[in-house]
Amino acid sequence: MRRLRCAVMLTGLLVLTAPLVGCADDDPGRGKDADAGASPGASESPGASAGPSRNPDPVVLVHGLGGSPADWETFRRWFVRDGYEEKRIAAVDLTAGRPNDENARVIARTVRKLLADTGAAKADLVAFSMGNLSARHYLKKLDGTAHVREFAGIAGPNQGMDTPLTGDCGPRTDTDACQMGEDSVFLRALNAGDETPGPVRYATWRSDADDIVPADSTPLQGAANHTVPQALGHVELIGDRHVYRAVRDFLRGG
Repeated sequence: MRRLRCAVMLTGLLVLTAPLVGCADDDPGRGKDADAGASPGASESPGASAGPSRNPDPVVLVHGLGGSPADWETFRRWFVRDGYEEKRIAAVDLTAGRPNDENARVIARTVRKLLADTGAAKADLVAFSMGNLSARHYLKKLDGTAHVREFAGIAGPNQGMDTPLTGDCGPRTDTDACQMGEDSVFLRALNAGDETPGPVRYATWRSDADDIVPADSTPLQGAANHTVPQALGHVELIGDRHVYRAVRDFLRGG
């Protein structure tokens, strides 16, 4: 079994070895503002129930605080197993400590290059943890909605956090970690007005057992919001086959 690594440093998450456990599928086909668990799928294979037949859009994967593109190794492998070409999957590499608005420009460049390389009209975004904030800033502030069809956010601190990661931050401290604070200027601006702008389809996934990001911070108004039914820790969410399948089917229009 593959393992993900995660650890908390002063302003970032690093990696601790943690076994991945299963969880049941959410229902990614629910309407806007859905907030539900779901029953397990019939198959344990991550390749089951591949969803509608249209060719999948290329996918950009956005890691979380203190992470790296390697955090997506499991999801990337499963995407390829399900018919995605390697060249149609790109994982951004965000520098620890850099503000989310700067990270958003890295995402913008990655999306532009992926679309140019593949000839696709639009891409899909899959973001984990703090990467949700960088990706959402790209969508809302950098015209990302013109280039993205679906946004899948996993364990995002979208409504802010009041935890040791943000406890010593003032509202105007612009490190990536501090921008996750409940009273941060960055987050207030990001959430002002429409939280799910443009023609993009939005969905989120969270766990009540998340040990890093409070579950009630993740939902977005206007998104299909899902709670996974089993007790998955923060990093376990991006190594679980059923979470993957729910995200994959959502990206394919399910």
